[in-house]
Amino acid sequence: MDLRKKESILLDFDVLFDTEIGVCSYLYINSKKEFFKDIDYWSYDFFRYSILTRKEENPLTVIFKDEYKDSLDSIYNDLFDSPSNWEKVLKFTPSTDVLKIVVSMIEEFNSYHMCINCKNETERRKLKLMGNELKFKCKINEDNYSNYSSIYKRNIKDLVDKRDEIEGKSIYLYNYSMNYFNRDMTTKAISELAIPIGGECEFKFIDPYKNIYVFDEEGEEIEEQK
Repeated sequence: MDLRKKESILLDFDVLFDTEIGVCSYLYINSKKEFFKDIDYWSYDFFRYSILTRKEENPLTVIFKDEYKDSLDSIYNDLFDSPSNWEKVLKFTPSTDVLKIVVSMIEEFNSYHMCINCKNETERRKLKLMGNELKFKCKINEDNYSNYSSIYKRNIKDLVDKRDEIEGKSIYLYNYSMNYFNRDMTTKAISELAIPIGGECEFKFIDPYKNIYVFDEEGEEIEEQK
């Protein structure tokens, strides 16, 4: 089948693999506990929920004490800029339920042309290990969105300067706080960053996990979001 006739889909690596959880898990396990908030009582669901609903851009704010806030961007970037360290982070990085959907689409249908948008060569190598089972292309920092009919993005901020390239396309946003108005998922309103481009394409949210639980400040489960 001619690939040009298939529906072309671009997916961020971070939509398929939750590197934010990976970074936090790696540092917490391999650093002195004196740097971190008291999280001994946290369940994994609460830890995941805290990362998904945080207000700050950097996920490390979830686990580090506030006194280290000014250093967190540097800590994160040092990990990301080192291929060997990022490879270690990826070992702590869980897959999301979106990956299961992608695998199912590839296995059951022949009408999709998938491209995974990686941030670096380390992420591409991880995907290449799955290459014999999954038929998709990998690109590093894909900058041209015009060739794709559907786009799955981790963070809406990456689309701000892409208005002309995403006009008329379906945009699937990762369902977490960074993509909501005032970074508040309870508003159910899309981020203000969508205002310049909102009329040009269709936005939808896609859940990274089948069940997302709601917790109080003590980590106690309140209810399950369907």
